[in-house]
Amino acid sequence: MIAIPFACTDWSSFHELKGLVRLEDDELVLEFRVNYWGCYSKAKVHEVRIPRELVSAVGLREGWFGDQLTLQTASLRAWGDFNGAPDGRARLRVDRADRAAARELVAILAPEKMAEPVDEYL
Repeated sequence: MIAIPFACTDWSSFHELKGLVRLEDDELVLEFRVNYWGCYSKAKVHEVRIPRELVSAVGLREGWFGDQLTLQTASLRAWGDFNGAPDGRARLRVDRADRAAARELVAILAPEKMAEPVDEYL
């Protein structure tokens, strides 16, 4: 099982989401905690399960200090209470040490959906 730690900033409410993304059978699972800036993190762990058929595009942008894993879904409802995807597209920061696992996740998740960049800055 691949489990990749990630961080995602929600600029609209000044939250940072930190957690794990993993692939289970036919679902993409995100487990995360909400960190309020300047405060301690809330202990409650949230979980969002996204069916694989709703994932419309994936991408990995590699950088010098860290990478960005981008996930696009065909439905906004798929994200549930995950605040890091207001437009149906989540940009997850991944440490460089987890690059190989992120590449493997992208290759397993949707190899045919990797042809076009999913982020306007790629």
